Amino acid sequence: MDDNRRTAIAILLSIMVVMIYSQLTAPPPPQPASQRITQGTSAPAPTIATQPNAIQGSPTQVNPGAHLSSEEITATPATIVVTDRARVEVAHLGARIRSYRLHDYRSKLDADEKLDLVHFGQNPILPLGIATGAISDQRVRYVLTTVTGAEQGQDGTYRINGPEARFEYTGSYPTGGTIKKVVKFSANSFVIEAEATLDTPTQEPLSVEWAHHVPVDDANARLDPKQFAILTSEGSVQRKQLSELAEGSSTDAGLNKWISFGDKYFMAGLIASKEGGSPFRIGNNNQSFFVREIGDRQQVKSRVYVGPKDFEVLRTTGSQLERSIDLGFFSFLADPLLHLLKFFFSILGNYGLAIILLTLAIKLLFYPLTSASFKSMSAMQELQPELKELRERVKDPQQLNQEMMALYKRRGVNPLGGCLPILIQIPVFFGLYNALLQSIELRHARFALWITDLSTPERLMLFGIPVPLMILLMGASMLLQQWTQPSTMDPEQRKIMMLTPVMFTVMFIVVPMPAGLVLYWLVNNVISITQQVYLRRTKGAHPLTATITASVAIFSFAFILSLL
Repeated sequence: MDDNRRTAIAILLSIMVVMIYSQLTAPPPPQPASQRITQGTSAPAPTIATQPNAIQGSPTQVNPGAHLSSEEITATPATIVVTDRARVEVAHLGARIRSYRLHDYRSKLDADEKLDLVHFGQNPILPLGIATGAISDQRVRYVLTTVTGAEQGQDGTYRINGPEARFEYTGSYPTGGTIKKVVKFSANSFVIEAEATLDTPTQEPLSVEWAHHVPVDDANARLDPKQFAILTSEGSVQRKQLSELAEGSSTDAGLNKWISFGDKYFMAGLIASKEGGSPFRIGNNNQSFFVREIGDRQQVKSRVYVGPKDFEVLRTTGSQLERSIDLGFFSFLADPLLHLLKFFFSILGNYGLAIILLTLAIKLLFYPLTSASFKSMSAMQELQPELKELRERVKDPQQLNQEMMALYKRRGVNPLGGCLPILIQIPVFFGLYNALLQSIELRHARFALWITDLSTPERLMLFGIPVPLMILLMGASMLLQQWTQPSTMDPEQRKIMMLTPVMFTVMFIVVPMPAGLVLYWLVNNVISITQQVYLRRTKGAHPLTATITASVAIFSFAFILSLL
């Protein structure tokens, strides 16, 4: 049993370490990049210039090959559209989106400014562009000719007064002829529809492009890597890291149903205009990563989702965009656990309490396995004197193994009884781990006291020093759990195992983990300690009694803290 149990524990700890460390090993992109479409500090809001429904003058086009500057983007007039979900600015130079601010998400925890999913710096490439080969409409000066489904206020802002609004722009395309570009916004959706038509066919197909500027720090992020997610026409999901796309590269992605780009909380995804899938390209241009849906030589259209990675919201698109959320190998467990977490939040109104209640519910579910594991370890502990005598008397390994098996059988002890329940719970742990790690609901979610954002590492400021108090408590609980757990190890092996909590505590501090995950681990440890102490001190005690007692005490204490 000693070797089997040590092996099981080693496997469990190794998998945990690999799982956490793997978050750090995503390869970085080949070079620095300038901005991103994901969470972060919003760019300064540009000066807004509005236009009426029709602008006088003829459409013009200037120097189509040169890159724009941030000053040009800021100075150009824009159409401002307000939906129930976002405030969008469409610059008339290129008829591209220069700002997309979400109503329900802040740029930072302590900021009132709304999160902008379009950022730009020097030589930017704005999203929602039209291109044919190497030629694009980034310098086409469009005229807003028609608006339907929206009403313009005195401040020049358009507000949708129906299910959707349609904005039609006209300009002169660099290859010759006139281009008509239509952008549609839905009142209560994150989906934008874009369509472009030329009066003269080009030599190469037109494409709709969404570009994403990624700054250096974000491109090299280990815990939250930016990547492309692709739903192929065959229905499988593929993921591509930024490091796979060299500067200036452009790669055919084949026929796909959609391609998205983002981090774990926000994304933009082009949805194929054809049911079976459309041809796409992905690439890296001027430190911007882009995805294009390709149409024909005269017309192209696409739908674009720009918003949070929220399961329920993504499912409403009807395009399986929810599969862009990576819940890992145990997604079949992570998905229902995430739904249960949301259900608890709907009752409690606090995601910290919801995590605690979910952890307690899982503990209650597995209490028979906990009882079986504890009884098996206790039985093995009682056999230690006889096992020690066998090892001293029998020196032949094969004979020793046979006599140990005979002793187990004679005393009715299963040497694997303490290991199997632990191994059975590993998939659930990983499922919950990924559910908490990828859940946008935890972003800026408060729990109690100094824990004001469950999606970021917690730090309690003491005399100006940030102290990871909850991580230290987690480490102490792991140490206490090791101490109270029945063990068949000899004293030297036990001392070595006592180093494990120290290693995990240091790792959680060096690799900052979200407070929600630390909270889960801490609560899980505390209830396990309570079970062990209660069962050891109370003769004939039932594990369900210990679990319920610990659950009520832990939840009551947490609820009081959440009110402070």
